[in-house]
Amino acid sequence: MSFLNLYQLNDWVIMPSTSRPGCSMVELVSGTQQDPTWFVTHWWGEPVADFIACIEQHAADRGLGDDVPYWVCAYANNQHHLAPLVNPDASPFRKALDLSVGTVTVLDQGGMCYTRVWCVYEIYTTMQSAKDKSFYYDIYTAKPHHHPQLGTRKAVGLSDLSGEQERDKSASGLREQFFPLDL
Repeated sequence: MSFLNLYQLNDWVIMPSTSRPGCSMVELVSGTQQDPTWFVTHWWGEPVADFIACIEQHAADRGLGDDVPYWVCAYANNQHHLAPLVNPDASPFRKALDLSVGTVTVLDQGGMCYTRVWCVYEIYTTMQSAKDKSFYYDIYTAKPHHHPQLGTRKAVGLSDLSGEQERDKSASGLREQFFPLDL
């Protein structure tokens, strides 16, 4: 499981399970509409385990509950009907970005995310949104580490936590010191 990536998960799980109903994975497993709170941009080639570690750490750092929806393209888009992706500004990606309070980039160990056209578009759109409204941009990467004050963590992030979200202002520096500078 440590090497399973989203390309494989899409071929082996998402496509087969959603082919008969012809829907997205979210539509298959959720009984309610899932409007996004956080938009996720990432490269499908990173290990799914790393992706999960990053999202779990992001939710913990931001103090989010289990009911906060993250928009992830592989699960939110109908993989059997990708025609709506032809026009990026009218795509489900753009609609999800417009509904979200922020974007979290799950940055793989090789930084491939920043070489992918869709990811760059999503980050650019995020930066444009941040100029017009209160919009957050966080970056997380899988990096297991232990800090005496924060404990053992599977991922590290750079985020703009503010107000009550950052209970201890020194915690931000403690969290971020483990972020790999080469990324």
